[in-house]
Amino acid sequence: MSTGTRAIHQGFLPTCEPSRAYVWKYTPVNWGRRPRHFHIEPEFNLIASGRATFGIGSRIVEAVRGDLIGFPPGQDHVLLDASPDLFLFAIGMDPGFSSDVLRAEDATLGPLHLHLASRDFEALVARAAATVDRSGVEQACAELWENLHWIGRNRVAWINTLHVLTRRSLSVLVHSPWIGLDDLSARFHSSPSEVSRHFHQDMGLPFVQYRARLRLLHLVRLVDTAGITETRDPVERLGVERSRGALAASDLVLLVVDDSEVLHPEDWAIAGLVQGRPTIVVANKADLPAVSGVEGLLPGRPLVRVSALTGQGLADL
Repeated sequence: MSTGTRAIHQGFLPTCEPSRAYVWKYTPVNWGRRPRHFHIEPEFNLIASGRATFGIGSRIVEAVRGDLIGFPPGQDHVLLDASPDLFLFAIGMDPGFSSDVLRAEDATLGPLHLHLASRDFEALVARAAATVDRSGVEQACAELWENLHWIGRNRVAWINTLHVLTRRSLSVLVHSPWIGLDDLSARFHSSPSEVSRHFHQDMGLPFVQYRARLRLLHLVRLVDTAGITETRDPVERLGVERSRGALAASDLVLLVVDDSEVLHPEDWAIAGLVQGRPTIVVANKADLPAVSGVEGLLPGRPLVRVSALTGQGLADL
């Protein structure tokens, strides 16, 4: 089995407060190891010290101090091994904000690995250190993001990393993951088999699997609002008010429940709130035994079982 076939969704940006860009610092001592994961945000890893071994799709990548690693939206990656002195900056950005910063929709980051010149490395480390683990620094993060892309695009390694068909496919898929392979290849005056072949070689996973991930990530962004049940926490209460407003303004409600657990009181409360509104019930965790009894939650409404882990059921949804 390919090393890139099992991965989970873990968002990059902090969840405690709204942010469109962030810089994390990572050391093995403080953070341990995250599982193989993917997210909608494009990400750079800047190796400030030590060495690291990454699994990126089906590839193994060795990185040392001065290296820059890049992951496009939906690219699964994992830190497989690290020296005790590893220190890296993880820099990520909302894809829409990235397009605004770079003033282009075709500036999608592809899998990247290059070694920086000393001058560039020192400048990037200084910028990253000035914004690390801080909120309210979007402008500084935007300048760092633009600098990272400028350096990369002036290095031959960036251009040669991906086949032109893969680069163009990524640029389209990140913004329009519902496009079919036939339509995509026709846009590039190529064949579906050629687009698929180069994509698999460059990304380390099949085209259809990557597209399914992006569809899942877009779905997560669509339905991932705060709860709408009562709370005493003032910050959560603000989120609840925003969620109720989103519900009132919606044309269609996707009511997502955990199909691997018995329905919670909050599920029944939300079901009462959506009575009379067009609703699709989405039962998540279809890869696990179904015990929720979700069929009785909103009888007569469409029910779709999906798995955020495997992508099962997304096409039906």
